Amino acid sequence: MSDPELIEFYRANKYVAHENLFKRRHEDTTPEFHREMIEWFWSGENRAVLLAFRGSGKSTRSEEFVTLAALFGNFRNCLLIGSSEARAAERLAAISNELKTNDQLRVVWGDQVGDPWTQTKLVLRSGRCIQAMGRDQDIRGIKHIDWRPDLIVVDDFEDKDNVQTPEGRRRTLRWFLAELLPACDPRRKVRILATPMDVESVPMLLVRAPRPGWPERRFPIQFLDPEGIWTPAWPSRFSEEWIEQECADYTSLGEADVWEREYMVNAMSSAARTFRPEMIRVEPVESTFQARWAMIDPARTGFRVGRTTSMTGWAVWSWERHRLIVWEGGAKHLQPDEVVDLVYRLNDQHQPIDVGVEEDGLNEWLMQPLRVRQITEGYCPIRSVRAPRGKIDFIRGLQPFFASGEVVFALELPDLRDQLLGFPTGRIDAPNALAYALQLRPGRLLYDGWNRLTHIAPAGLRPGPCYLAANATKTLVTGVVVQLDDGRVRILADFIGEGDPGEATAGVVRSASMFAGRGLTVIAGPQHFDQWTNVGLVQAFRAHAVDCRPGGSVEAGREAIRGDLARTSGSQPAFAVCPDAGWTLRAFAGGYCRGVTGGILTEEAEPNRYRVLMEGLESLCGLFAFASQEDRNYAYDRAGRPYLSIIPERVNA
Repeated sequence: MSDPELIEFYRANKYVAHENLFKRRHEDTTPEFHREMIEWFWSGENRAVLLAFRGSGKSTRSEEFVTLAALFGNFRNCLLIGSSEARAAERLAAISNELKTNDQLRVVWGDQVGDPWTQTKLVLRSGRCIQAMGRDQDIRGIKHIDWRPDLIVVDDFEDKDNVQTPEGRRRTLRWFLAELLPACDPRRKVRILATPMDVESVPMLLVRAPRPGWPERRFPIQFLDPEGIWTPAWPSRFSEEWIEQECADYTSLGEADVWEREYMVNAMSSAARTFRPEMIRVEPVESTFQARWAMIDPARTGFRVGRTTSMTGWAVWSWERHRLIVWEGGAKHLQPDEVVDLVYRLNDQHQPIDVGVEEDGLNEWLMQPLRVRQITEGYCPIRSVRAPRGKIDFIRGLQPFFASGEVVFALELPDLRDQLLGFPTGRIDAPNALAYALQLRPGRLLYDGWNRLTHIAPAGLRPGPCYLAANATKTLVTGVVVQLDDGRVRILADFIGEGDPGEATAGVVRSASMFAGRGLTVIAGPQHFDQWTNVGLVQAFRAHAVDCRPGGSVEAGREAIRGDLARTSGSQPAFAVCPDAGWTLRAFAGGYCRGVTGGILTEEAEPNRYRVLMEGLESLCGLFAFASQEDRNYAYDRAGRPYLSIIPERVNA
């Protein structure tokens, strides 16, 4: 005997009916999205598509839905469609088992077994029918008594064989549109359940169809909560740790598209993957003084606790002609002070020409702690870099270099590798940092004759005078300690101070004097002695009782350095830089170069810290070149001491 009151209660409370009547089927705590899934099954839509991850329970809930719909009398003829008749029969067997053995159902509705009751067709005592059929079966004229199917449940009716080719996908679509739907009642209710197997699979084509569209619901294995934290959809069954480990395994094996398809319900074509495992080459590279650049992309949410949407990504690289050597790359959730630690670690370890920092992160919250750190640990070559408009296309710009074998990892970089293989899905913070290698690629070096193997040489202080080649802008002061040794130019050390010359000069002078251990002859470019356009450098030296003398022209010094780079003096190069002079080394290696605007080289060097430093050195070398000429013009300082002057000697009429 049935229980009419209980039936009406369950009819009005479908979710409660699922939870109470099929409790024995539910081993894990019911996730919140199952409530939405059940509502989707019972909604008034005549047709709808459900896309859910593998193991989401969609088939289990569909079996419960069909069982209850039969008991409530919501259909006359239900058709279950699977990839094969055997698969559809599995669904039907589960429904049959519930109707025959579920004691709660039998108490409320009574015995429902009718005739026939086979592996592919169940007829209830009420006369309602449930049938199972496979894709591609002949379905024309299928009826139960006079009733065409009025409830159709299609559950993963594609398989890997038919979905692999465009022809197979088109054949399945034609069967669905030309055979299945016309064989059903015009007032049919269709429910399609799928884990998308391809971007062109039938469920994906249906939901993308503009007219008439098929309403869809998607349930990935994890989602972003309102705070931007990745949250498991079914935590009692698929924990955060399980999801992270599985995702990492798929990605590291180069199958990130499979993870996206099967668990994130994001169908991707394997052919559309940008980076493939065979593109990522790891080769040992000897670490000499290659010009290096570093980039840090600080996540705006990286300081928050939890599995946030983004990490702080970083990369360090060198360009050797067209070859891109990657020395380091990774991504982590970092607090602001940890980002500052990263900046200084990369600077100390790699001595990069620039440490690029994404502009928004630098301006919003990173600049102040960096300035505080510079007070105690010295100047760091921070470069503010504007973020690209389209991050995906920006990263995709690396693909031709990887595809042509022009990118080499100097060591295993698992985080960078995994994120490249997972691109464009998942986390892409490390690849985004590496993509700045294209934006920060230097223009043409001003000194083509520079050779790191020839012109880098240890050099200690020798007896004799030391020169400090000084230069400055309104916000930067540079100094290079130089000695002449039997006609050879030796760059011994260099120093940079950030700030107004009136404030920064003292630190440069103090550091240079402590290095030299003796008095220095300070030389600055002629522009610093101009009454109208100077920036206060000479005045700052005078305030510290240091006499500053004018140097030669930058152009003459540049030509002199080029000549020295091309010649030797005895068995040694005529121009050498000591490893302690790190800023000068960086300048020669790539920091001092012509800029690129609109793909065209500029005439002048890029206006950066290296131009300031090198033009100060060039002015000193211009004075050396002038002093080596036969005609020497001596002038006298206030104490009556002679010095070489760049001012032409006056000739009395």
